Order: sequence, then structure tokens, then C-alpha cells
Amino acid sequence: MLLLWLAPASLFAAHAGVSASPLPSDRQALENLFSNGGPAIRFVFSPSLRGRDVPAAAKLPPAPPVPAVDLNGAALGSYRFGGGAEPVLASAIDAAQTSVFLAAPVFASPQVSEALVRAKRRKVDVRLLTSYGQVAPAGGASRSAELRAVIYSGALLRSLPAAGRVRLWSGSFALLDGRIVEMGSFKPGDAPAAHHGLAFRDDPGTVLGFSSYWAWLWSQAKPLSGLAVASGEGPQAEEELGSLRFKGRSWPAWAMPVQGVSEDRLASAISICRTSVDAVLPRLTSRLAQAILDARGHGAVVRIVAGQDLASGGDLQPLLQAGVQVSPFGGEDLRAQFAVLDGELAQLGSFETFADGGLGAALFSTAPADLRGFAAEFEALQSFSR
Repeated sequence: MLLLWLAPASLFAAHAGVSASPLPSDRQALENLFSNGGPAIRFVFSPSLRGRDVPAAAKLPPAPPVPAVDLNGAALGSYRFGGGAEPVLASAIDAAQTSVFLAAPVFASPQVSEALVRAKRRKVDVRLLTSYGQVAPAGGASRSAELRAVIYSGALLRSLPAAGRVRLWSGSFALLDGRIVEMGSFKPGDAPAAHHGLAFRDDPGTVLGFSSYWAWLWSQAKPLSGLAVASGEGPQAEEELGSLRFKGRSWPAWAMPVQGVSEDRLASAISICRTSVDAVLPRLTSRLAQAILDARGHGAVVRIVAGQDLASGGDLQPLLQAGVQVSPFGGEDLRAQFAVLDGELAQLGSFETFADGGLGAALFSTAPADLRGFAAEFEALQSFSR
């Protein structure tokens, strides 16, 4: 059975300035298209930018199909952009049968909380790793109802400090049944309409990398009782070196934020680009800014869709003077962070929300489906940001 993730036709009708058809019509039309002797296909629809008031002049081509990752019969899109990330993660948790390990620096999502409680009732091994401020809020405040529900369900809970080398960085990630990784910019408790980028991956190298990273974080964290656990630096998750090729070099399929490794990798990739850099950036660090200038120096055309914090700050002036094209995001809160580099390397990650924070965990890919899909999402965001 072929699994595809498709953005609804009504999305592109909206982009073209014509009347948008309802979602059931999109689904029925596609199913009818393949009903006469074609392969069995399951469709998953992406809500990214659906229903927004995009300039009529923006003639966007249809978004490419998104490969689906199967989790016990549930079709999860290998990537997903837009609002409504909360129910997507909750649905993935509902599909798990043996284990759910979730790392979330913020935890205030009713849907994700309820999904974890349901999983625990199914005898799934549920573990939640969150920041210490969620477990012991400042000023004697109470824990969130969502966190209390997970605790009362019997799930295992540990916490890490909000600062320091061993901490939870931006975004959340989950390991589902030990064979699926979910990662991206979403944190359980973010505004429902915030524009996020998520990915579900099942390749063994990425799963092993995030599993090792989880085990290291879990070993450093404190249980709910506050008892000490293993001390010391612990084994750091190593990058999966050599799994990809970019510009004749070995490149990791993923990178973790410890000691700025993920940001170093993204900056290094940008700095060697020769033709194009298309990046969605909620924020900007000095390291990434210099990499962008390096790419411009090589003659690359650089286009950035900037979040409100970045667009309203003064960090963009050197980039604008160097000829970087910047489009302030024209919609709700932009949390997604991704890039397409020289049309050869796709990257997905997240940014810290505090002032001195950098890039969180990152995925890198040279898969044609990722390159096409990320490029299409960038064009849609830029069109909406003009």
C-alpha cells in the first residue's frame, strides 16, 4: 500500500485567489482519481497555510506528496508544517503500543497530556522528561493540571534545569515504540495557531541517535522525588557521521544541541553554499549571520523568512546591506525553523525562546521528497510574507 501525505487542493486554490473547496471534496477527488485499477493509497492532508488570505498574484504550484511513516497502522507524515501541531503529536502517541518517551521543556498541552494518560492505561511504558520549572514552579505556584494528570497516571517523570549544559533545549522530541522519532519546533503548550515544523522519522540511524540522546538526558535528570541520579557528564550522543553527502563532504543526518553542535553544523552548511540559501528563521545568532554573509560572498542568492523577533530587531541590517532578501512573516507566531541549501540539503530544527539561546536538535536530509516539500513550504511562506 502506498502512503502519501498531501496538502489539500483548497490550499492552492486559496493561494491562487479562487474559492477554496471544502476538505471532503479534496479527499474525494483524489480518491476518485486513483479508484480505477490504481494502487491502494492512504491520504493524509496537511493544513499548512490553509485558508489564509494570500495575495492573489501568488501562483503556487501544488505541494508535492509527503512520504508517510507507518506506526502500527497510523500514517504519520515524514514532515509537516503549519498550525495544529498538538493533535498531530497526540494522535501519534495514541498509535504507540509499547513505549512513549517524550522530552518537553514546557508541558501544558491538554491533548498531549490526555494522550499520555491513555497510553499509560494501555500499559504503554510512558516517560516524560521536562524542565525543573514545570515540576516546581517559581513562587509556590501549582503544577499545571496537564502535568498533574500525567503524574497521577503512574508515568515516570524526571526533570532537568532550564539552564546549563545538561538541559532541555528548544522544541520537543519523542521516541515512539523505540522505532519512530518525532522532533521539531513544537512544545506541548505552545499556542495552537503557531506555525511549526515537525518531522517523523523511522530510519535506524536517526532513531538510534535520538535514543542515545534521550538515554543520556534521562540519566542526568532528577526523578519526581528529587533523589540524586547518576552524576557526571555522561556519554554524549554522537552524530551519525558520514551518512549523507553534501558538497563532497560527509554530513550527519542529525545533530544535537549540546555545546552548540547543531548550530555549528547548520552554519557550516550555509557557509559553503554557492547558489542558494532559503531559510525560515524565527531568530538569528551571530554564528548563523556570519555563515549567511559567507554564502553571499560566494555568490549565493539568500532568501530569509523572518519571525517577528528577528524582523523587528537590528540584527538584519548587515544582511540587508549584503543583498540578502528578507521577508517578515505575515501571519501568526512563527516557530518553524528550516532551510533548503543549494537545493541539495534540507534542514529542520527549532530555536530557543530566550535571548541567548541557539539552535536545538536538527535533522538534515538529502532525500528528494524532503527537498521538494521543504522548498514548496518556503515558497508558500515567502508568498504569504510579502
